[in-house]
Amino acid sequence: MTLPWKRRYGAERAERLRSLGIYLKMRVARLVLVALCLPACHGGSRGSIGETPAPPPETPPPAVVEVSWSQDVWPIVIVRCQLCHTVGTGALQVPDMKMTDAPSLYQEWVRILAQCNTNFFRVYPGRSDLSFVVNKISQTAPLCGQRMPLEDSPLSDAEQQIFRDWIDQGAENN
Repeated sequence: MTLPWKRRYGAERAERLRSLGIYLKMRVARLVLVALCLPACHGGSRGSIGETPAPPPETPPPAVVEVSWSQDVWPIVIVRCQLCHTVGTGALQVPDMKMTDAPSLYQEWVRILAQCNTNFFRVYPGRSDLSFVVNKISQTAPLCGQRMPLEDSPLSDAEQQIFRDWIDQGAENN
């Protein structure tokens, strides 16, 4: 049987067209194969073709470091407050604020209304912004009285932040 294009174009040209046909069939077969395999590869992601890849995961927020009353807050109180509030003017002016030991001071601070401003708790667990102690150590003009410590330099920003974090984390007796 003679191929229709062989009669029309001649034997040599018919052979070229025939090999071109085989070439085209092979090329189409390759394209189909690539199209079938491409979703499996897809750059290592698991989406379908045309789907935009998911953005990379966000970096997790920094871990919250738990602040401890006995390990973090009380040592600052010992160094920066205790002398005045044990035998000094602080002990005379505010007798219930004597800082002789951590358990007693904790009981006098947490959920106790401030003596000179009864609109504030001395320490309001979970709310450092409403805690009188934070107001006294962080403001140059606190709600009443003077900034603490009275006879020393103000607490550093890091020391103040320890108080804030402890209160905002619930002012636990830990």
